[in-house]
Amino acid sequence: SKPKIPASTLDNTVLVLLSLLYRAERYDKLEADYKRYADRISDKPISARVKYMMGMMLFDGERFTDAMPFFKAIRPPADTEVILDAAMRLADCDYNLKRYKPALDRYAKIADDHGNTKWGKEAQYASGLCKIKLGMPESALKGFERFLQDNPDEPLARDVAMEAARLYLRQSDLDAAEQKLDFLERRNLEGAYVEENMRMRIKIWQKRGDADKVLTLAKSHRGAY
Repeated sequence: SKPKIPASTLDNTVLVLLSLLYRAERYDKLEADYKRYADRISDKPISARVKYMMGMMLFDGERFTDAMPFFKAIRPPADTEVILDAAMRLADCDYNLKRYKPALDRYAKIADDHGNTKWGKEAQYASGLCKIKLGMPESALKGFERFLQDNPDEPLARDVAMEAARLYLRQSDLDAAEQKLDFLERRNLEGAYVEENMRMRIKIWQKRGDADKVLTLAKSHRGAY
């Protein structure tokens, strides 16, 4: 008779196998092996990590509806990071499915419960995006301003400031929009941020009716015009 494999060894072996398939992007094999082995995993934190991996595979493939049950299934005693990652991706699924109110509710709970963590800060920003989609620009701006006041040096602050600048520009609050662009320029912009910053500056001076300033900006940065 064959010796019985200890449960912990089997659990870790399945986790390693599925992780390798995920990294290799062998998704058909990953789904097949998940169905074959998932019920044999006895360790709940490992089971949660496997479910999260499956959810991410489906999420990355834009199969958001299929991904949601995997993220919903992750709860204690799973690792805290896995639980919070799953909660964020669950909200992202709603957002990508254009279910902005449920997404906002999920993001808001994460922001309220874990405000000082990376998940809480990401959720604060995402809440603002949901409010924009729901036609609540003033509420979105209040959240963005609060984020920038509390977290001016966070990497995410650049995205928050850019969204705030767009909203202010849309509302024709040109001074406020320009202040956000100034904030951005003090943070060593690169790539798409530089182009978008200059495009918005050109729009601001177009709205102010200063053709000479628009021409000067356009000449200095042709890619943005």
